[in-house]
Amino acid sequence: MRRSLILALLVVSGACAPPGARQKAHARRVPDAGPAVVVEDPAPPSALAHAYYVAYLAESLGKLDEARAGYEALVIAEHGRDDALVVARAALRLARLEALDGKRRRAVDLLGQASILGGDDPEVTGGVDRLRLQLDTQRGEELGVPGPAVNTQLEGVSAEAAARFRKAEAMLPAYSKLSVRRIAGPFDDDLTSKRSTLEAVVRAYRAVVELAEPVATAAAQFRIGRLYHDAALFMLILQPPDEYNSDYRRDERDKDRRLAAHYFKNARVAYEASRDAARGVAGAELWQAAARDGLRSTPP
Repeated sequence: MRRSLILALLVVSGACAPPGARQKAHARRVPDAGPAVVVEDPAPPSALAHAYYVAYLAESLGKLDEARAGYEALVIAEHGRDDALVVARAALRLARLEALDGKRRRAVDLLGQASILGGDDPEVTGGVDRLRLQLDTQRGEELGVPGPAVNTQLEGVSAEAAARFRKAEAMLPAYSKLSVRRIAGPFDDDLTSKRSTLEAVVRAYRAVVELAEPVATAAAQFRIGRLYHDAALFMLILQPPDEYNSDYRRDERDKDRRLAAHYFKNARVAYEASRDAARGVAGAELWQAAARDGLRSTPP
């Protein structure tokens, strides 16, 4: 801890560069030392990297509210590719704080963001895997179905839209409880079943969208976004059975990450459609607010 605290202080003060910081070289003339020599100077940390270490320092000093606020600002900040790893680490550290408070749903969402942005960084991937295992055995809020409660009544919609929405809602709890057994044989069958059921539930909500009623569309698109969002998170933390050889497991994890990225894109499209479907229309506010929350926790 002492070593980490000293490192954080050095970075905040600009004495060393954050992870991934680029180095720049320049020629410096040293008196009476012959020809010019090239001296490597660290580039100053980016604003986001600086903010990360300020939050990390606060966490190290036990100022958890200050640290949480710092990490929260980072995970919703606009960032370029160079700062993706910084944001990933902020999401991972914030997930740990949320897990300590028993907020399993938020922690899982943050793990998904950390995993996507962190790529193959061993610190991030290792941290995500360890925290996910912890969350699997931790008591706290049930993950359940995020967003407005299942069977929330839609305001100002036709009888047909209400009926189609109820039909789709009836499929949601059963899908959310589907599990994939980490046993060779059942694993592949369970995963295929879960993915096909996902698309069946999505089709049921798309039948609501087809009616083009603003409030019903906002509600159905939010559900579609959340379905894909959770599917992406699931694929990111899914571990193939231990019986599979290491090369096969690595190939499967690579495929899972690509599928997760695809699901995240689908989620963002649906969340944006939900947010924009009924601007200013009474009855849509609940769904639009949920969609905005979803967008904030979905990697770009």
